[in-house]
Amino acid sequence: METKASKNKKMSWFGRHWLDLIALFISMVALWFSYRQNHITRRLAHLHLDPSVKAMFDLPKEGNPVFVITNDGDTAIVSLSVFHNVYLFDAKKQQIVSAAKTGKWLGDRMIYREELKPSEYEQTELLGVNAPDTQVSIYEFNIRYYRPEDMKLYTKRELYFIMDRRAFAHVDFRTNPYYSHIMDSIDRFDFPQTQYDPGKLKTILESWDKSKP
Repeated sequence: METKASKNKKMSWFGRHWLDLIALFISMVALWFSYRQNHITRRLAHLHLDPSVKAMFDLPKEGNPVFVITNDGDTAIVSLSVFHNVYLFDAKKQQIVSAAKTGKWLGDRMIYREELKPSEYEQTELLGVNAPDTQVSIYEFNIRYYRPEDMKLYTKRELYFIMDRRAFAHVDFRTNPYYSHIMDSIDRFDFPQTQYDPGKLKTILESWDKSKP
């Protein structure tokens, strides 16, 4: 049974420390608000940073071309997608004589990363094109990515040209006499429209299974 003396002792302890408890509570609340303010400040700071990616195209003496994309900015990017087209321009005919979409699923994205942090990169080997000397191979890359803080969309287009077994970046090929004809031909070129039909794909896969012994 609790005595009167013990009750007085507890009351005396609270009497001595109630200000300390209030101060501790206020400190915890201030710490939480400081954390929230710091989080908001960092978020707003990142909103002033535009993410950046750098593309690189390499044509080795042996083997197929290689495409590399690097996050060279100070903030991460999300939902990185790279779509890739290849064109073959005939200098004599002054037109595109062949073209193809390359991707995992009938022209779908060639590269996809949910997140690419600063200094991280993604690379892939491309299809090689053995074009005659009278033709120019054009490798087109359409890049899409988002800033994670507000999901702002960024897009970028990269073009690389192969002529006489030499690779040229877009800026270096602008002085070529075929440049304007090539760009006009690419802008006018329409790929055949293909629609993804999940029902038809399922039927095809089921027929494959039934044909197995």
